[in-house]
Amino acid sequence: MEIREIKIASRNSLKGRRGMAIGAWIVAGIIPWALINFITPVLGSMFGSFIEMVLDIAINILLAGVLVAGLNWLFLGIVDNKNEEFGNLFDGFKHYGKLVKLTFAVSIYIAFWALLFLVPILIVVLIIATGFSDRIGEFAVVAGTIVGLVSSFLARWTVGLRYALVNYLVKDYPAITSKAAIDESIDLMEGRKMKYFLLNLHFFMWYVPSIILFIIGLIPFVRLAFEIIDEIYHGFFTSLMAIEDMIHYVVTDSIGSILVGLALLIIAGIYHIGISFYVAPNRHAANAMFYRSISDEVSDGIKRNFSNAEYVEPFVFADNTPPKEVPTRLQLENERMRIEEELRIKIKEIIINSAVATDRFDYEEIPIIWTTEGIKTVILAPHTGEELTVLIHEVENYFPPKEEFENEKVNFGGDDDV
Repeated sequence: MEIREIKIASRNSLKGRRGMAIGAWIVAGIIPWALINFITPVLGSMFGSFIEMVLDIAINILLAGVLVAGLNWLFLGIVDNKNEEFGNLFDGFKHYGKLVKLTFAVSIYIAFWALLFLVPILIVVLIIATGFSDRIGEFAVVAGTIVGLVSSFLARWTVGLRYALVNYLVKDYPAITSKAAIDESIDLMEGRKMKYFLLNLHFFMWYVPSIILFIIGLIPFVRLAFEIIDEIYHGFFTSLMAIEDMIHYVVTDSIGSILVGLALLIIAGIYHIGISFYVAPNRHAANAMFYRSISDEVSDGIKRNFSNAEYVEPFVFADNTPPKEVPTRLQLENERMRIEEELRIKIKEIIINSAVATDRFDYEEIPIIWTTEGIKTVILAPHTGEELTVLIHEVENYFPPKEEFENEKVNFGGDDDV
């Protein structure tokens, strides 16, 4: 599917369910946000900033990651036109251990790549810093913040895109391991990262006005902070009383621009929150539709979950049990080819034991069709020569054993008519 088709299809899937989707999105975000902004600061003031940092990381891995997975699954169900409910948001806790390991592993990978981006950027910043030796303290604060944000952004939206599908894979394949989900996501995103980036860029553009307003609104406060730091740095105010008087003077002198900046920040915040109620559900649904379009594309419409007993025919596996772990795409393709070969042999045996005209039968040409109803093939009915698409286990109904159908001649897959 093209990006435009994905956006249209995902938006249509939200009809009648947007309210539930918005509610789930709010809850998934507000629970970890409330813990990080209200609970951990209190504990940090009691036990130190290091404990606060550890708790923030723990909340993101142990709680936020699982809620995000549940949110991804809920939107995947929506685009699959399933009867999803608000409670499905918490389905991730049914696979809590796996999702925690997955969130931790992906976080480590992205952090590692962020460090790799950080080093060259930091070198450039240090070179530039030599021209600001008289105000190195101020430059270090601003540059450090910018470098951290840039490196995190690059890691998340370049290398990090490789892991964008891990949660969806766990939903489709509950038996998949964390490592297999990461490997499969990397495999599926190969050659598709730019498409995924452009899809999300469309939704990001909705936030550009609020970002511009925020930056403009922040300018008076940044300028005020630099003026205060500059005065203190150059030692014009040495006592605490003098510093307080200086801050009061600077603030009073800049009160007009500060009020304008504050108004712009409030407008930016209101716009950002308001537009998110429309954009966020659309983005989550579009990402789920992006995954589903890939899963259908790479399998040519084949349902790839080999652990579904209603889908896989009983005779496919020798011991009549599905594999314990879902294979990677390459392993899956090899397994599919093996299964199709076994099915062709089985169909050939049925035909040979029933038909007389076996000299024109080439079992390698027997089509094998994978559908959600089961594995099918195409046969030519013995009596009429009519082309029929039937389930594998129904073939024997058309070709009874030779002793029951002794005089029938059957053409299956040949060039000549019966």
